[in-house]
Amino acid sequence: MKNKVWFLNLDGLRFLAFLSVFLSHSFYTKDTSIFQSLYPLIKKLIYIGSFGVDFFFVLSSYLITYSLLTEEALTNHINIPRFYARRLLRIWPLYYVCLLFGFLIFPLFKSFLKLPQNEVANPLLYFTFLGNFDYILNGSPITSFLGVFWSVAIEEQFYLTWPIILVLVKSRRAILFISLIAISIVFRYTQASNETVLYFHTLSTLSALATGALSAWLCLTFTSFTLFFKNLKKTPILLIYIVGILLILNVETIFIGNVLIAFERVIIAIFFSFVILEQNYAKHSVCKITSFRLLSNLGKYTYGLYCLHLIVLLFISSFFGLFRLKESIFTLAFQSILALLVSLASSWVSYHYFEKHFLQWKKKFV
Repeated sequence: MKNKVWFLNLDGLRFLAFLSVFLSHSFYTKDTSIFQSLYPLIKKLIYIGSFGVDFFFVLSSYLITYSLLTEEALTNHINIPRFYARRLLRIWPLYYVCLLFGFLIFPLFKSFLKLPQNEVANPLLYFTFLGNFDYILNGSPITSFLGVFWSVAIEEQFYLTWPIILVLVKSRRAILFISLIAISIVFRYTQASNETVLYFHTLSTLSALATGALSAWLCLTFTSFTLFFKNLKKTPILLIYIVGILLILNVETIFIGNVLIAFERVIIAIFFSFVILEQNYAKHSVCKITSFRLLSNLGKYTYGLYCLHLIVLLFISSFFGLFRLKESIFTLAFQSILALLVSLASSWVSYHYFEKHFLQWKKKFV
């Protein structure tokens, strides 16, 4: 049974989300005096860029829920083994290659260079998709590129449980989605003073995942919901974009205090859901992301870009370090641009010569 769902405008959005994450990881230096007056701007860029991960959460939950509910509507059931097989073939190969490199090969490389072996990350938690909890328990991994996989862990936790939940809860799903959002808000309220838990805990991110899922359910359940976005005029669309962008740019000064911190993630997720729905359905969009063909074409390499970019950044910064060049805003910018280009090349190679072999197997589970 073929029920593949494809929204053309979302490929470009994927790449933009990655780009925000990439920028948040760029310009790294221990000497913050380099930036001086620019440092507050760089710090804000890092904070804002972290919301790219939240966009991935909203987008993934929207697409997965839409696909599962579409399958259910067509066949009256959800084929959970098939869903698992398809997700496994997409996520696991590159994920585990990166983990093997981080936990086995990279330590050998460090040993050869006689660098200290002081990794704090627990490989068992990473290999079982619990890396976000390792981040909470042990802090940031010494091997920097391992840290990026905390979000992949949350995605896999979602993929593992979500089809089962949808099968068990066939009625009153609106209550399910709202309850999950409420649980996440309450959890964030109780942990408002713990920044690490707020960012990395599964329950803290649950509001973003549930918001994306709720958006998909509304699209499939109420024709009037999609009609609203189809008929939305340019002026309100533009105003919502302006308000949403200003909200993200000033998130540190707006969401202060336990109550507002508790609602921060779901409010941002609602804006991201609007972006997804507007791009999917609006007839009067200010701009469709498909207008930028390059961005859309790069969208299919996003997973490889996300997994590999920190590895590339680490090696390029280390390579520059060999020449003992004096760090400046210009050398850091050049490193970042070079890292982006190498990341694009690496993800292209990964996709066409490694990932694609496993993606071909997905056809057996259509």
